[in-house]
Amino acid sequence: MKNSKIGESIFTIEFLLEKLSFKGEKNCTIENLEEFEAEDITGGVAFFSQIYSVKFKWKIPASLNSIIVKDITGGVAFFSQIYSVKLKWKIPASLNSIIVKVPKLQGAFEHINNALNDNSSNKELTEKFEEHLENSHKVEEEVYTFFSQKKCELKLPKFYYSHPYSRNNNEGVLIIEDFTPHAIPTKMIPGFSNEQVESVIDELAKLQAICLKDRSWVEILVHGDLWSSNVLWKFDEHNKATNELIAIIDWQMSRPGNPGVDFGRLLAVNTSTNYRRNNTERLIKRYLKKLEENLGEIPPVTFEQLMDAYNHALLFVAYFAAYGAPSYYNMSSIVGTPPNKKIREELLLRTQGIIEDALNFFKQ
Repeated sequence: MKNSKIGESIFTIEFLLEKLSFKGEKNCTIENLEEFEAEDITGGVAFFSQIYSVKFKWKIPASLNSIIVKDITGGVAFFSQIYSVKLKWKIPASLNSIIVKVPKLQGAFEHINNALNDNSSNKELTEKFEEHLENSHKVEEEVYTFFSQKKCELKLPKFYYSHPYSRNNNEGVLIIEDFTPHAIPTKMIPGFSNEQVESVIDELAKLQAICLKDRSWVEILVHGDLWSSNVLWKFDEHNKATNELIAIIDWQMSRPGNPGVDFGRLLAVNTSTNYRRNNTERLIKRYLKKLEENLGEIPPVTFEQLMDAYNHALLFVAYFAAYGAPSYYNMSSIVGTPPNKKIREELLLRTQGIIEDALNFFKQ
């Protein structure tokens, strides 16, 4: 079993367990493993990676920790004594599952070909994508490494291991916590509720306060790709997303920069144009308040500056909306099978709305 591969990747189960054991998961060894299952969980929406949820079944037996014996007859039994015997088991701590993220270009080409109805390959485009993939994988490594060193509770996956991706060796990997047993993303359309938007705003303020306190890396970290698939929510007994934020994932496009980019991407992609236009100022005020709470002092930025940053980010946000719309328009995981006409219309309305607002601002 030790040479068994994780899905279609080059990485073996033995390699994965070695890295987990090195990070403190001492029971995660090949000797203790009974079997494993690797499931590709991208659902057809991943552009630059294969993401596997690797589930483990362990051989390690539980051991008895304590016994509580209680007579439950209550003094009314004639011919017997009846005891409730409660056993408390000591179960060795072992991971049940993990995420293995492998950089890969194939998904990007498939989405572009589907959007343009063009199956031809392009050498120049391939080279640009390979360069982007190298850089984006490195960035995500740096993000998880930086925040894993901070002693505070964040809505991020626990980070276990990473290896750089190179177009020459193609062996990059990222090993992080698996949230699939209790969290799911929402659909991009209809998108986020008001409570969900506020939860993401609050977490962004917390993350960016950490950067402002420790400027050894960046002053303000921008996620850059806050669409629905990159935000996970606790699901209820009906497998529906609740308003409880579990994690913000996929930091490949993050960089130091303008926080208005995250406000814009969050609202333009995941909410209606009317909601975005009617709530942007309120949400930025909320962000500023949460930033002050997390910093413990007045932030080095004003509301007026943040609004200006948001408005100047609109053109960038509009560009990405226009870039993504053709792919999303034909993506079954977003518009359904057969395609839902109302979802397609809403997608185009959101794209149109952000483009209009960007053009109107820069005309002023």
